[in-house]
Amino acid sequence: MNYEQMLKQGDSLAAQGKLDEAFTQYIQARDLDPVRPEAHKQIINLALKKEDFSSVFEEHLNWSDFLRLRGKLDEAAKTLLDAISLEGQHGRKSFLDRRSANSSRLREHFVKYSPKLYEALGEIYYEKKDYDHAIEYLDKAREVSLNNTKVYSLQGLSYLAKGQYDKAKGPFQEVVRFQGPESALAYEKLAEIYANQGNTTQMVIWLKDAANEYLKQNNDQMGIQAMERILEIEPSNKEILNKLAESYFKLGDTSNAVRVYKHLAEVYSQAGLFDKVIILYEKLTEWEPDNTEIITHLISIYKMALNVDPGNLRARLQLIQNLIKIGNTKEAISELFQLAENYVQVGLEEEAVTHYQKILELEPANTKAQERLSDIYEKTGKSLPNKTIPTPIEEKKIEESKAAETARAQDSSKKENIKQEHTPDVQEKTKTAEAKTGDSEHLWQSAKTLYEKGQTSTAEEYLKKLLEVKPEHIDAKIMLVKVYETELLREVEEFSRISG
Repeated sequence: MNYEQMLKQGDSLAAQGKLDEAFTQYIQARDLDPVRPEAHKQIINLALKKEDFSSVFEEHLNWSDFLRLRGKLDEAAKTLLDAISLEGQHGRKSFLDRRSANSSRLREHFVKYSPKLYEALGEIYYEKKDYDHAIEYLDKAREVSLNNTKVYSLQGLSYLAKGQYDKAKGPFQEVVRFQGPESALAYEKLAEIYANQGNTTQMVIWLKDAANEYLKQNNDQMGIQAMERILEIEPSNKEILNKLAESYFKLGDTSNAVRVYKHLAEVYSQAGLFDKVIILYEKLTEWEPDNTEIITHLISIYKMALNVDPGNLRARLQLIQNLIKIGNTKEAISELFQLAENYVQVGLEEEAVTHYQKILELEPANTKAQERLSDIYEKTGKSLPNKTIPTPIEEKKIEESKAAETARAQDSSKKENIKQEHTPDVQEKTKTAEAKTGDSEHLWQSAKTLYEKGQTSTAEEYLKKLLEVKPEHIDAKIMLVKVYETELLREVEEFSRISG
């Protein structure tokens, strides 16, 4: 059957007193063509006859919502006003007056559905831009439903649209108080209110709350918009810059994440917080390891840090590593000389020898490094290894031999590390150290065990934990220096192997 046939069938069944069967026919007709009004009206009329008051109000609400979503706002509003008129509103003779025997039950259902009816009507008037009527019906909804945050939000938006900022504050603050799903929007609108009143300090406070709430709701895009607005007022806000970069990265927008981190690095740099700048740029190099611009900037930051603190060993070692990474062996050698000379000045010739040897690995013909090594070996009574420069053919054979040996060593080291990581006693020591991070002796013993077994990166973690607990631990400091040097040596060897 088509729509018209279903309606006729429903009318016929209703005339025969078969109300339930007629009701089913009208519902089927409505579902077949929900745009046409006849079936909706027949469902409501028949539901009234059956005294099925829940269906009466549900049908009004559903039909009104259907009309609203299709932009038929006037018809949607009239449908809801018809439902409200059943209770005797708007000067019309009410259904209650006509059927007084059912007045109690109908009023009971009206009380139950009135919050939804008034809320829906207020929303329709808000969409119609009839803000006075929107506020009127939303007030009624508030009277019968005290903690409906959507009602408060719509009312606040209506006051805002009228330019009544002080009146808008109250509803939005209620949304915040009840922490409904509209709370992020409420925070944002409160910020807008204070911005219009010229109070940028309070505006930023509300925008921070809005951003945090959006991020909690996993609405990163809106959170980003709120944070970008904060930075228009406070461009050096470190907390917001950090969160903003993380949010961009979470969305996969690496270019904007890098942009924000660069800006944050500038803020830290202006404040002289070079350690924080270094951490940021090291993170950027993880994201974009082949970005020469970022590595070059990181090198300049290491140099600034060394100008402030020439004794910053980590900064100098990282500087050398990054100079090698971009192929700037000349500066890398210069920094290695500086490092070696510092060791000589404090009487640590053995450590100096290591760095002079690294220079010769990068530049075998470097006579200055050979002379320094010769002086040290003469002073200490040791013989200087023969450092004659090989011919190109010999050099190629040496490098091929080194490459093969390095590959074998790396393979052997990997197997040994796997074996060590699964050795019960090492596992037990590691677990014990983790369980007692405040116990410096456990940390020290674990670090030594790991370092001796060649697991330098893990040893570095334990040494750093130990120095957090006991910063005066001299042996730990010395071992950490050796760890850094070992890592640097690996970088140099790898560079030498690749560059030939």
